[in-house]
Amino acid sequence: MWNFCEEEGPHSDQVLMSPTRTHLFLAVLFVSAMSDAGSAEPSSAGETAIEECPALKDITVLTYNIAWGGDGGKNLESIQRWITGFGKGFDVIALNECNAMDKNGKLQSFAEASGFSFSVLLRARTGYHLGIMSQRPILVNQTKAHPYHHGLLEVETFGVRFLVTHLSPASSDARLAECMDLSSRISELTVEGVPTILLGDLNTLSPLDKEQHIASHLAQSLAANDRLKKKFLRQGAAGLEIDYRPMQTLLDAGFLDLSLADDSHRPGSTDGARCDLDPEEKGSGSSACTVPTLNHLDPMHAAQMRLDYTLGNAHAHARTACRSVTVRDSRTDVNSDHYPVRAVLAQSLSAGHACARTSTAFVSEHLVLDPAP
Repeated sequence: MWNFCEEEGPHSDQVLMSPTRTHLFLAVLFVSAMSDAGSAEPSSAGETAIEECPALKDITVLTYNIAWGGDGGKNLESIQRWITGFGKGFDVIALNECNAMDKNGKLQSFAEASGFSFSVLLRARTGYHLGIMSQRPILVNQTKAHPYHHGLLEVETFGVRFLVTHLSPASSDARLAECMDLSSRISELTVEGVPTILLGDLNTLSPLDKEQHIASHLAQSLAANDRLKKKFLRQGAAGLEIDYRPMQTLLDAGFLDLSLADDSHRPGSTDGARCDLDPEEKGSGSSACTVPTLNHLDPMHAAQMRLDYTLGNAHAHARTACRSVTVRDSRTDVNSDHYPVRAVLAQSLSAGHACARTSTAFVSEHLVLDPAP
């Protein structure tokens, strides 16, 4: 039986389709989608289906740089076992460095083995591809190459807009250009009232961590290496200093750091149960650093730093059930050279967005996309 899920309001004529059964797209939908999202390779070419509205639930989100496609694939099975064995479970996972996972359906296989029915991979010209996996259908809103070093993937799932990126490792000037483009987009989405979360390895340091940086003499440590100096520092009035401009640009545009969310007043958190941290999950301070791990693959991770973030606009931040935390355990110590970061969004976040909205965007179980210019 076909089940339609429609949303009231300005998008009431838009229907989300997802797989309980499959049918062929109309040709006009396929052509329009291709122009919006770039070239696509669906796992079941031209197929989609329809699903009932999902029940409201907390949304557990993870961002994870899996290091060169799981170190050339060697660590993918271990990462998959960690995902499926994580007690709280995940609804959405953003992935950085999905190297070579655009070939032979590798991301699809990884997603399905990890318990996800939907995935999108964005090919990066650098080979450091971006990915996202979800338990619910994924609407591709847009993709971009310029000015991003590895690209930008913008999707909607669970009624939340997710921006997935991996910012430049070269210099803070390059990241500043990327963050200026991101700030323009987040301003648009905030004005439109869209709950939005930015996920990924942003390769940048936050002024919100400045006290920890001063206490650990981080600027001095970075200055000792020419590549690290170029990546993170700038010349200030008193000498070399950490260049916080990229992250400050995002904060000034309205992004809020979900690691600083106050659990005590979040919706539905009165019993505190869903915000209890596992012993090895860390929310703030030096323990929140996402690099290095014990799997020290990258010489640019020469000091403890927080480079991976979950940032939300005001609409998302107001519905953050628990602050985001860095997940450290015996598996994440060695699965990658980055630790993953987890956040939980409250049920009420999707109350007005029970089903993701769609018009001409391509919806399928698994997609591989090339970015728009």
